[in-house]
Amino acid sequence: MILLNIIVKPIWIFGIDRNVQLAVGNADYGMYFALLNLTFVFSILLDLGITINSSRTVAGNPKLLDNLFANVLWAKIILMFLYFTVLAICCAIFYNKPAYYYMLGCLAFLQFLNSLLQYLRSNIAANYNFKLDSLLSILDKIFVIIVCGFILLNPKLKANFNVLQFIYVQILGYILAIIIAWLATKKYTHKIKFGFNSQLIMPLIKQGLPFTLVVLLMGIYTRIDAFLLERILADGKMQSGYYASIYRFLDTCNMLGFLFAGMLLPIFSKLINNNKSVAEIVGISINALLPVSIGVISFCWPFKNSIITFFMHQQNTNLALAFAVLMCSFPAMCLMNIYCTLLTAKNHMKPLIIISGIGAIISVLLNIIFIPKYGFFAASCINVIVQWLVAILFLYASIKTFKLPQNNNIVIKLVILLGILLLASIILQYLHLPLLLAAGIFGVIFLIFVFLLKLWQVQKLTQFFALKAVN
Repeated sequence: MILLNIIVKPIWIFGIDRNVQLAVGNADYGMYFALLNLTFVFSILLDLGITINSSRTVAGNPKLLDNLFANVLWAKIILMFLYFTVLAICCAIFYNKPAYYYMLGCLAFLQFLNSLLQYLRSNIAANYNFKLDSLLSILDKIFVIIVCGFILLNPKLKANFNVLQFIYVQILGYILAIIIAWLATKKYTHKIKFGFNSQLIMPLIKQGLPFTLVVLLMGIYTRIDAFLLERILADGKMQSGYYASIYRFLDTCNMLGFLFAGMLLPIFSKLINNNKSVAEIVGISINALLPVSIGVISFCWPFKNSIITFFMHQQNTNLALAFAVLMCSFPAMCLMNIYCTLLTAKNHMKPLIIISGIGAIISVLLNIIFIPKYGFFAASCINVIVQWLVAILFLYASIKTFKLPQNNNIVIKLVILLGILLLASIILQYLHLPLLLAAGIFGVIFLIFVFLLKLWQVQKLTQFFALKAVN
């Protein structure tokens, strides 16, 4: 699954999503990006924790799928109306124009299809068919890559391509994946009992409410900035489009942390349930992720202008600076992926809710205050501030909860690595090497020093993946 995501998703992000933005223009893409983020913030209303709790139930007793399947589908349909109602109210307050209603409706339907696919995949994973689950996790993206790739490579089709057509292709990709997931799920059912039994569903929702609140608050402090950019500024669509073009890099990098968090959750859960220490796995995770994030920001700062010119086909000093600032969120997001996952495995929801709530409030307030004057650059700076604040609070809560030992040795090594890599990057930039060649040389330097400093150790990484295989 990791390999598939590492191959397909960067192609999707930089091969398709980026080129769609270049084809349709910053303003149109900016409106799409703002509305997409709005639908993402409230997308947890489509699930309310049903999927994760249903998956746990089916994994423990596969026969219960017959009873749960239809009930969960009915629940999702009911929640879909709740979700659409909330978004319609938002649209009436902030937009109240037919064009916005239509695009928001299409994007909301896209999120519903995604939620439905996640549920069907959870049943397949609960029955231990991980290969099919892995394929379904990227099947919609493969479809979009093929279709949009054909359109973008054809000058006549590309000239008439617009954002709505891009959404339609994504919808078709999800429908294809859902059909295959539906057929696969039927193999694990004997006789589906149609109807709706609230007594089966309500306990799942009640169990998932704290998790739902955490996801909603996280969605606010990670995604609301693009929406506020589009709404607050006179040229908001353009500003949101610029922000989307740099946020894409952070999103791609965080894919590594997100996938790592997915592997950590079962490992942490098993260790906690067996009353074993999580300190060693936390240390291995920090050593694995933070050097990568340090390497990324060390390369991005000196080469910020070259990167923006290469990927966005334009020279924009302000955009390049905002990009370099925004990438400073990456180490914080890596820390958050580790420690938030640790607290989730413990089912320690109170600190998660409090910290996420603090992040959401500060993000909204700072963006409202500073976006009018500084635009997308303010959004980049605020993202860094909030991500680091939240990460530090998650770190503190984890240390307090699990009595984790302090390891100043790791901190010293990471500071040394930052200094070495930043110096190497500055020298490479001074030599005026082509971007890809400089990136290749920098990658070799990174690998040399990350092993010399013993931040990456083959034995410990092997131990981690062995634990993952066992789980």
